[in-house]
Amino acid sequence: MNLSVLLAGLVFATLLAGVCLVAILIYFDPTVSGSLVFVLFYLSLLITSTGIFTSISLFIRRISQKRRFPLLAWWHLIILVGLVGLAEWWLARR
Repeated sequence: MNLSVLLAGLVFATLLAGVCLVAILIYFDPTVSGSLVFVLFYLSLLITSTGIFTSISLFIRRISQKRRFPLLAWWHLIILVGLVGLAEWWLARR
């Protein structure tokens, strides 16, 4: 399964769960509804929010992959350890 098929299924499931969520909010009264309505409400809310956040994260990942960010090299770690060591030495001296 490639990414476009996965994304199409994700968007379809998110829209379907969103429609179910809106229908539950419109047609059911929470004061007289049974526990099944609450289970369906929270299930559709979970699926909708998961789909939305996954779509947003995939969009952010696509944008960040177009711009090449430099990865950490071995000398970045040496500089970081050196700076932390200097800060610890300076704080211990005081």
